[in-house]
Amino acid sequence: MLLMVLEAYEVKHYAIDAQDPVEAIKFRMEQAGLTPKDLPPKIGQINRVYEMLNYIRPLTLPMIRRLNIALGILADTLIVNALLPQLEGRIEVWSVSKIFLSDF
Repeated sequence: MLLMVLEAYEVKHYAIDAQDPVEAIKFRMEQAGLTPKDLPPKIGQINRVYEMLNYIRPLTLPMIRRLNIALGILADTLIVNALLPQLEGRIEVWSVSKIFLSDF
């Protein structure tokens, strides 16, 4: 019981903000020594890569799957922040997400 209270307190007062998916991709690219020209097999054409890295084009589910496999970025990092705005109209999905992201 005490552990649950401590976890709830930590989540509420010392929460770690969710990482931006594009920044996570850029960070992983830097770690692996990759350039945008190395990403087309994982994302699509080179213009899509630049659009995604410049926040013009959102990540799609197929992109997220390929990036997860190829770069080893956690799917949660890519999915929650990338897809949440697109899911707002879907009540059944939004309510489940809202439960996991709600404040205690």
